[in-house]
Amino acid sequence: MNTQLATKYTDNSILLLISASNEKKERQQAIGITGYSEQIARSYTDSVFRSHFRLRRTSAELLTGLVGACYEIPSEHTRGRQQVSVEKQ
Repeated sequence: MNTQLATKYTDNSILLLISASNEKKERQQAIGITGYSEQIARSYTDSVFRSHFRLRRTSAELLTGLVGACYEIPSEHTRGRQQVSVEKQ
């Protein structure tokens, strides 16, 4: 009797977990600072930039150029979320 009760409880718990994970949740808006990459990060001195991002500014600029020129990443798209520039990513 106890094993049947435990099995029934386990089955119900599994079904509850599955139904809870299938519920659609509203997307929450990400919190960010407007103009951070365009204004604030560009005003950092080289030492402050390195302390915040853990790489030199020249390395970040090189990587930005490489990612921006990568042919595997589409430059234009027609569906989905609005495209974010490489500099902001």
